Amino acid sequence: MSEHLPAMFEGLSLEAKSDVGKPTKPASESSQSQQGKGKGKAEPEVTVELVERTKRKRATYVGGLEQFGIKLADAAKLFRHKFATGCNPAKDRPGAIVIQGDVKFEVVELIKAEYKAKIKPSQIKFVEGGAKSEARDDDEDDDDDDDDDDDE
Repeated sequence: MSEHLPAMFEGLSLEAKSDVGKPTKPASESSQSQQGKGKGKAEPEVTVELVERTKRKRATYVGGLEQFGIKLADAAKLFRHKFATGCNPAKDRPGAIVIQGDVKFEVVELIKAEYKAKIKPSQIKFVEGGAKSEARDDDEDDDDDDDDDDDE
């Protein structure tokens, strides 16, 4: 086996080594050295994702609020009262809140209004099909189809 995996066997020996008193590298430092030292710390962000539960049922997941010091139970209570729907911290996704229904645009507006001191609008992202995109206002959508009906 040592021929097939020489890197694994380099540090092995039968003699006991005393590592007591030697400082060890925290896991975060070792992962940073592997990633490269030029990269900075990732900016925290709030993610909003719409998930289809059944044919016509939808759920909105909001994640990342804890990174800004917001308690999930308090945020869930706010969302529950504002949207008059079921809302709880998600059991299947730690650190996320699940809201029953399609309220992804409304929840972005509520987060911008309620937590504007903690969360910048640029830190709120939509997750669609695994890809993140910046949350935009509803007014920015290109729904100019009504203007083209003048030809009739």
